[in-house]
Amino acid sequence: MNGKIAIKNEKKSVSNSFFLFVYGSLKCGECNDHVVKPWLLNSTVASTSGRLYLRSDDYPALYLENFGRLGSSDYGSDLKLVDAPSCQEGQFVRGELLELSEGFVAIPALDEFEGYFPNSDSEYLRVSLEVETEDGPRVCWTYIGANSPPSVWPRIEDWPPPGIEKKPEPYRHGY
Repeated sequence: MNGKIAIKNEKKSVSNSFFLFVYGSLKCGECNDHVVKPWLLNSTVASTSGRLYLRSDDYPALYLENFGRLGSSDYGSDLKLVDAPSCQEGQFVRGELLELSEGFVAIPALDEFEGYFPNSDSEYLRVSLEVETEDGPRVCWTYIGANSPPSVWPRIEDWPPPGIEKKPEPYRHGY
């Protein structure tokens, strides 16, 4: 892996920083990266194992056989994440590990964007896991599909997959 992505913003505060694994439209340079840019401190190549599906709206959904705890609305507790299991089942899933600042602001905004509502029906779930980076394993949060994928969703290797001529427009849950 060529680990570092040319993103490092040292002017932003690292208070309440946290790590988020992204594998789709929140990756740097993709159609929804504007959502994470206000808090982006650093980005590096990362990977896990799982099953990646293409939803009917052309966005990806990751499904994991093994993950740690669910995110909560107790963001202070969620910012103290120290351990989570690694995922060994499924295919290689490439993404980016983002270091984000201002967790008390960023996490609720990302939860809303992803359609994750702790203790309620949700489109995605925020879960903890351990991903692999060039510098070794790192504990982080990610968003995964909330329910079993419909049989009509194809499995994909990466997002965006070959054959999608136009990436989806920037997305906002519920709008």
